[in-house]
Amino acid sequence: MNSVRGLLRGKSGVRAFRLNDGQAPLVEMIGDSIPSYEDSHARSVYSEDGRFLAVQTTENVMVFEIDVASGEHNQIQEIPHAGAIGLSFSPSGATLVAWSRHVPKSTEPNLLAWNVASAETIAGWVSKESPRDQWPQVFWSSDELIVCRTRTNEIQVNSTQPANAPDGRIRVDNITTCSIAPGRAPYKVASFSQPQKDLPAFVKIFNFADMDGVSLDMAPTAQSSFFRVETCEFYWQQNGKALIVKAECASDKENKSYMGTSQLYYIQADGKKTQQISLDKEGPVHDIKWAPQGADFIVVYGFMPPKVTLFGDGCRPKFDFGNMAVNEALWSPHARFLALAGFGALNGDIEFWDTNKMKKIGAANSRYAVEARWSPDSRHFATAVTAPRRRADWNFKVFSYHGVLEHEVECEEQYQMSWAPAVRGMYPDRPASPGRAGGVNQTEAKKSTSAYVPPSARGKGGEQTANKVREMMESSRGTGASAAGPRKVAKDPAVPLSKQAIKNQKKREAKKRAAEAAEAEGGVPDAAPAEEAPEPVAAPEPVAAPVVLDPEAVKQKQVRNVQKKLRQITELKDKQAGGAELNEAQVAKLATEVTLLQELEAIMR
Repeated sequence: MNSVRGLLRGKSGVRAFRLNDGQAPLVEMIGDSIPSYEDSHARSVYSEDGRFLAVQTTENVMVFEIDVASGEHNQIQEIPHAGAIGLSFSPSGATLVAWSRHVPKSTEPNLLAWNVASAETIAGWVSKESPRDQWPQVFWSSDELIVCRTRTNEIQVNSTQPANAPDGRIRVDNITTCSIAPGRAPYKVASFSQPQKDLPAFVKIFNFADMDGVSLDMAPTAQSSFFRVETCEFYWQQNGKALIVKAECASDKENKSYMGTSQLYYIQADGKKTQQISLDKEGPVHDIKWAPQGADFIVVYGFMPPKVTLFGDGCRPKFDFGNMAVNEALWSPHARFLALAGFGALNGDIEFWDTNKMKKIGAANSRYAVEARWSPDSRHFATAVTAPRRRADWNFKVFSYHGVLEHEVECEEQYQMSWAPAVRGMYPDRPASPGRAGGVNQTEAKKSTSAYVPPSARGKGGEQTANKVREMMESSRGTGASAAGPRKVAKDPAVPLSKQAIKNQKKREAKKRAAEAAEAEGGVPDAAPAEEAPEPVAAPEPVAAPVVLDPEAVKQKQVRNVQKKLRQITELKDKQAGGAELNEAQVAKLATEVTLLQELEAIMR
């Protein structure tokens, strides 16, 4: 059985756990605690497919291979890298990059790339940048054929694996960071250059099909310039076709916010479109998240309480969630569910939404939570209170996808909570179960229904005055009973439609005309008399064209077939958990789950 897995890392080491859906206890610890480096800033890390786990100790980095069926961790390598803080795997898990603190005036490399199979050092550099400022510092393309990293005034590019000597260079003056887009060739690399003297800051995107297309003086396919910008963050669309740039300045010229100013820009990687994303509320940008699939993205922005808006194709607002006490948006891996949460200085309230129906399905509260993540099957949402942000009240909670608290445990000092990733397609996309009540925010439920009235105004009509003032304040903020609340955003007629939107509109109009014509003729048009019908003309038989099978299409068909069988197994397990008896054929089908998962993993490689 392939269970959802994860880890908790604390003062006593790393503890792995798995979820037992439909059984008690829900959270089950696996094996013994793995000794770990007692540094609250260090991060143990899984590979992208969840097969490997890297855990740092005081003297080395241990690499474990995880059994898909049992979840057991088997140590396969011990890499001699003392005091590692930052760790990252290449997409296939073949290479591990580790960063440790730089010793002043030392020329010894502190950023090293290791071959996981042989524990040999592939490359090493001196890096003074902390993982808290920028991580990862080495970037791979999804097919692992291109590797790049930032150096002084240039991007160094290598083929297949990192090296001390680059295979190609791209000249970028005053560059501070770069990022490679997800996806395969043509490859897209974005760079950010800080402003200097009278020149603005620049974001540039370079496109190339292979290493032959990399040159020192190559021109960008897209670029944008910004004034009053000091730092920049990149947010790539999942297919790598578009990039959202969050440009920030620590100081606010108008002194409206101590958090500085934020600007959002949308840049297509092919350079055909570059625009600033229009936000209708002043204040900082708290969070930006692309949907795991499609062209939708969500932005949390504005002074407290922030506004939450879902944008669609062409940066057009699709849905307005209103003003909410949240500062983080988290998509489930299948993009079906969305959690809107207020952590940090906020109260820890969480709202759960079904984005297919744009409907709120539950709520919860996880006060003091520092980390929050969806499980890879999109059925659970976990939060954790961790150090160094909190020095007490550490805990670990698991909620259902609609906010029902399923597990809660108090912990000793803990530093990290992570889910083990899963290959795409391992878990089916399941809709919300009908008839199940969502969670309720207990903090809100316990609030007094009576509004506060100053003692001097009680019994003198002050209740009505206080309510009226409160209503006016809530209306100005967009909250309370007078607020419009979540709503679908109407399309702006002045904005031209995309090609796909025009095509869909024509289809709807043609369907409407056909329905009106049929209704005018009395439902179904009368058939012509048989004797008046012209003789059918035999159409010439089309010449069969040679069938060319697309390897990617064949692969997707195989994935769909395996996913269908896994969905059937999931339904059978739900029936079995509900007390239903299974026949021999159904029991035999359950036994094929591990084989199907291994088959799916082999196809996705």
